[in-house]
Amino acid sequence: TVDQVSINFRGFGSDLSKLLGNSYTMFAIDGDKMMDLGWFRDDFSTKPMATMVTSLSNLTPPVGLDLPEDAAAIGVNVKADRPHLGVVVAARIKDTNQRYFTYGLGNLTSNRWLELESGFERISRFRNQIALQPAKPLTLVSLTIYETNGRNRLRAGSVSVDDIYVRMNNGDVQVLEDFDTLDDWSILKAVP
Repeated sequence: TVDQVSINFRGFGSDLSKLLGNSYTMFAIDGDKMMDLGWFRDDFSTKPMATMVTSLSNLTPPVGLDLPEDAAAIGVNVKADRPHLGVVVAARIKDTNQRYFTYGLGNLTSNRWLELESGFERISRFRNQIALQPAKPLTLVSLTIYETNGRNRLRAGSVSVDDIYVRMNNGDVQVLEDFDTLDDWSILKAVP
């Protein structure tokens, strides 16, 4: 009989910060369960599994901004130093089930202030499939700026960010962050 199980995921990806996109294999585990259930051969590591799994955990997970229950869309005002047609600003959202969703808000098409916005309803790219929808309440975890063309590197430049906001179901706008102070914000460089 099976007494316990643990979820895991094996997936493949490409490092798009490189011209040819080096591929990699990712293996994700539920660390708490794996410490109770997992084992490996003696020649794999001299450290106990609990030590290795604990070293992977995030001691200070991101807190984020809680979004109002009746928010229908999220947006941000941005101003680039020059047009970056292939560069996208995206919002990373976490739902109540700890699932993460990425919403592309728009491209940096101008050196003027842009109001970039996306609704929370997700639409499948495939005709016969229904897209997974986030379960409320939602939390904004991060804003991401990235180059969409895998052959291009993100060039040097600057982007000013102002007023992260939500658009409510009734059309009203509620500003969540006006950036009067930057004390609660930091830059996370994800690529070299």
